[in-house]
Amino acid sequence: MAAALALVAGILAGAVMPLWSSLPQYKKGLKEVCIRNQDCQTGCCRRAPDICESHCAEKGSEGSLCQTLAFFGQYRQCPCLQNLTCVYWKSEKWSAIAFGHCQKIGRQKLPEEMFF
Repeated sequence: MAAALALVAGILAGAVMPLWSSLPQYKKGLKEVCIRNQDCQTGCCRRAPDICESHCAEKGSEGSLCQTLAFFGQYRQCPCLQNLTCVYWKSEKWSAIAFGHCQKIGRQKLPEEMFF
C-alpha cells in the first residue's frame, strides 16, 4: 500500500512521468481533425460551416476567401499565404474579424525622375 501511494505521489509531482508541456508536440497534417490553429502544421484549423468538425486546411491562395482573425482559436476561412493580403470591404467586417479575398498587393514603383 505504501509503495502504491509513493507511486501516485511521484506521478502527481511529475517525478515519474514528464509533464505534458515537456513532451514534443505533434502538428497535424491537412484534413486531420483539429481543435485550434496551433494543432496544425499550416496554422489554420478551419471549421466547416455545414458540419460540427474542424480540420487542418491550407492557407488561402490568390482569389480564395479569407479571414483576418481567429474566433475561439479557429477560422471559418483560412488566412492568406505569406505573400498575399486579405482584402475586404468595410461592410464585411464584424467586430475585429473581417472576411474578404486573398490578393497580391504589389508595391508601387516611384517614377524614375522626380521634379521638385
